[in-house]
Amino acid sequence: MSKHCDEYLDDPTQPECLRRFLDYQCRPAALKYPTGDAAFDKAIEDRHGLPMWRDPVPTLFADCDGERVRVTMASRFGDVGVTTTLTDEHGYDVRVPVDYLSDFSATAPEPKEIVTVGGIGISVRRKGVREMAKRIEQTTELTTEVEVTYRSVSPFVSMLASLREAGPNRKARRAAEAKARRRA
Repeated sequence: MSKHCDEYLDDPTQPECLRRFLDYQCRPAALKYPTGDAAFDKAIEDRHGLPMWRDPVPTLFADCDGERVRVTMASRFGDVGVTTTLTDEHGYDVRVPVDYLSDFSATAPEPKEIVTVGGIGISVRRKGVREMAKRIEQTTELTTEVEVTYRSVSPFVSMLASLREAGPNRKARRAAEAKARRRA
């Protein structure tokens, strides 16, 4: 059975970044945000029996099933919420026990670079950016006929097409479509 996240707080063998993150996340909301009114904050601290959190909000990154994730929350049920979008501070893709995570860090991994291919920004790791851009460019060279066929078949191509339609030429494209409809 997986350990509850509270069990990691008092375990000195666990990384400091994990313990600080869980300590912050497991506090009541009233203790996370000092009001600036010393008397009120003191009353809240006395009522809950814990000190007010006055340090910067901790962040936590870890490996989950071989993929780098950001831990965004710890629940009272003992699991944590993780997301593969490393820039998201809130929300999660999946909830997992802390046991499933490894290689904890308070700092974000190296930044990704945005490569623009056909008007669509695709983020890739710095290593092999040029090679990746060439491959993406080769795979996205679709004619309109092929693109329409693949739209109904492939969710990925449909997503790429919708991203392209939301691009800078959207107004001109929609105006041309409206004009064509009026003529028909």
